[in-house]
Amino acid sequence: MKTAAKVFIIIGMVIGFWMILPLIFGGLALSKINSATQKEELVGFGVCALLFCSMVGGILMLCIPESELNPANTTKTSTVDVTSESTTAQNDTNKTSTDNVAESLRKLNALKESGTISDEEFEKMKKDVLSRI
Repeated sequence: MKTAAKVFIIIGMVIGFWMILPLIFGGLALSKINSATQKEELVGFGVCALLFCSMVGGILMLCIPESELNPANTTKTSTVDVTSESTTAQNDTNKTSTDNVAESLRKLNALKESGTISDEEFEKMKKDVLSRI
């Protein structure tokens, strides 16, 4: 459904290229479809796409299930946070390197248990942390 919404929005942009609004709202809607992590983020741009680009594309955009949205954004953010926290912890001269590794592993385990990162991501990051010893 996500791809169909993109196609119809692009078609609406091409047909209405001589007007500025389809190009503006179509471009914004397409970028929001790619970056949205929750369905609520699509409502405003979906209505604008419906009104200014393509009725079918806007309706499809509003009907995109949350399972088709981009869950990778939250995982990437968490991964970056853990990496930067472990780097900050390693730069702290008051702690020993084993304390830093133990703390990083605790944080990684908490992320894995909360479902923020997958088991594969956990194993990869754990190997990375352990290789710093």
